[in-house]
Amino acid sequence: MVKEVGNIEFTDVVTGKLEKYFIIEIEEETKVQFESFMANHRYWVLEGRDITDFDEYMEPLNDPDYNLKRDFQKYRKQYNFLSPEAISNYRKQLGLNLREAALILAMSFSTLSNIENGLILQSYDQEIKLRDLENPFRIFDKVDKYRTLLEQRALKRNVDIDKLLKKLEDKKLNEEKILDHSSTMKISLDVGIDSVGTTRIDKNGAFTVSDAKAAYILNNEKKVTKGSAPLEKGGETVWENKKKSTLNW
Repeated sequence: MVKEVGNIEFTDVVTGKLEKYFIIEIEEETKVQFESFMANHRYWVLEGRDITDFDEYMEPLNDPDYNLKRDFQKYRKQYNFLSPEAISNYRKQLGLNLREAALILAMSFSTLSNIENGLILQSYDQEIKLRDLENPFRIFDKVDKYRTLLEQRALKRNVDIDKLLKKLEDKKLNEEKILDHSSTMKISLDVGIDSVGTTRIDKNGAFTVSDAKAAYILNNEKKVTKGSAPLEKGGETVWENKKKSTLNW
């Protein structure tokens, strides 16, 4: 069903004549990255023309990519993809420029730039890579593991690897200080140590599985080591703790 939502005046770039247009919206089926869904699209129709005649529809002249951007926006919301703004914010919080982030994520500079500017929609594989930006310790771990490869690629990508590594090391130290400080609030846990020295952490004490994983990523600096596998039973997660029965987070 066609819905008239407004009107607008716009100067024709060819004739220089000021024209009047109806602004209409219609729900259409669209396809983005192999997925089909219904979306509201907006078009312009010259005043006096039939707004039900699809041949008269024009993409908004003041923003030709309007419908495409709305499709991308709906796709991100429907499939839980990061928005361009979120990606940019996570990258900046890490203190990385576009070239540095692209190097670490194994993406081209132009691809990451276009994603952040909303010009293209990231693929599923790219989304998985971009999710690493949410957790600084994932980035730190990735750089530690693949440092030699990143050093070689940095030369070809015009990235100062020494500056990048120093930046990330400083950021890592800062993040660890923040964690130490916030855990001086001492997430107090109901902890019981069984006969084999295993610490049982009650999840009701506000210490989640992701918290435990984040603690583990700190390269055992908190003396928290991971057992053969975390056990989730009766609302509890089992982790091995070699230090003491209260974790300072």
